[in-house]
Amino acid sequence: KNFDIYTAIERCRHLLTHFGGHKFAAGLSMEEKDFLEFKRLFEKEVEQSIQAEDLIPEISIDMEIELSDINDKLFRIIRRFEPFGPENSEPLFTTNSIYAYGTGGQKNVRTVGKNHLKFEAISSNKSSKPASCIGFKLGDYCEHLREGKAIAICYSIEENIYNKHRELQLNIRDIKKD
Repeated sequence: KNFDIYTAIERCRHLLTHFGGHKFAAGLSMEEKDFLEFKRLFEKEVEQSIQAEDLIPEISIDMEIELSDINDKLFRIIRRFEPFGPENSEPLFTTNSIYAYGTGGQKNVRTVGKNHLKFEAISSNKSSKPASCIGFKLGDYCEHLREGKAIAICYSIEENIYNKHRELQLNIRDIKKD
């Protein structure tokens, strides 16, 4: 978020026929013969101006809620803010002390597809019904949950319809081991 792509491109403007944009997005045109030199200069500019901490992915969480707060009414309210995009981000929530639900606390934890985590979650206070969860490319957390260990999750709430069955599902964006 701290890297200014427009400034980096502007420093290579002598190789461009046209460019424009802002800090977070830009477009440009150049002669094909100038591409390799532009690439070299642009990469040098990035290397000089980007900091190591800028390369660490960051998630902006909107609110901490409990699983018991998730219901059709909340989902309808969230949908009123659509469409989501760069200037109107989809709300992200976090919930702490989550466990896998099922016999022995971990029987329904599995990976599906290409290392996607699928399970039902319950809060440590067990004040809600289990919530269906999918975590794309988060299958490495499977064993942690099978062992009955707690996690904190960051997620969006979505509607999942499968075989005419509708349910609210948590689309997990990140996991933190408690």
